[in-house]
Amino acid sequence: MKNKIFKIIAFLFLCSVLGDANAFNQFNFDVTEIQVTEKGNKIVGNKRGTITSDNGLKIQADKFEYNKNLNFLSATGNIIIEDTVKNYTIITDNIKYLKNEDKILTKGNSLAKIKNESIKISANKFEYDRLNNILIALDKVEIHDDFQDYKIYSEYVSYSIDEEIINSQGKTSAFIFSKYKFKSSDVEFLRKSLELSSKKDTTILDKFNLYNLSKFKYSIKDEELRGENILVKTNYNLPKSDEFYFASAIINLKNYNFIAGETEIKIHKNIFSNPENDPRILGVSSKSNENKTLIKQRYFYKL
Repeated sequence: MKNKIFKIIAFLFLCSVLGDANAFNQFNFDVTEIQVTEKGNKIVGNKRGTITSDNGLKIQADKFEYNKNLNFLSATGNIIIEDTVKNYTIITDNIKYLKNEDKILTKGNSLAKIKNESIKISANKFEYDRLNNILIALDKVEIHDDFQDYKIYSEYVSYSIDEEIINSQGKTSAFIFSKYKFKSSDVEFLRKSLELSSKKDTTILDKFNLYNLSKFKYSIKDEELRGENILVKTNYNLPKSDEFYFASAIINLKNYNFIAGETEIKIHKNIFSNPENDPRILGVSSKSNENKTLIKQRYFYKL
């Protein structure tokens, strides 16, 4: 009861000290201990409280500081940000909220969750542009979707939430269905169609095979890989490993069926019980279906 009375008194006191009602009405402070300095232009809350804004933000923090002249709010300690308009929650250690620009900057153990969606984004830093609904995550970025079963790791990610497009910059890795490991750079991920792509050199590893590509597009739904300048090493790191080179190809990673353009196949040397052999097959196109591989035109067999 005592705390409740103190909150009411503090609120009335703030209204009278701040003077500019329009500026103050942008935030409501529900705290048990505050300090007002600089002729009402600076408000400091030293004990945990809740700050709500006129644009749908609710911020819980251990400590906060508000500068009325700059319309700038900073907070530290066990922060929970709930946005009732954009339908997301951010948990972090430190924030700076630039109210005039409607931007939230976080630092330390930052986690973002969107209401009614399975995706979670964590990083050391967030830069969230509320006006354009774009979240930039920096430093040890991890994107998890347990429902769709994928994880993406990078140092920089930009997420256009309205368009559901994620773009990474620099080295990026991904784990799909807990069995495909991607290593690439500058990756684009379309969440609506569940398509992952990059125009940079990429390595994909599954239980048996290693794929190197100069560019790729991968459908998570269909487990279908499209790419260019593809080198496939079968039975990777095992003695009987074959190498397939495709100028371009569509490969089903579930059953290893493929349709390819220009093809070169280098078969393991002791296939004919002669380790001195170096068998190769060339063709202008090829396809594989039900453990059968067909190669068309301009091929030769070399021992």
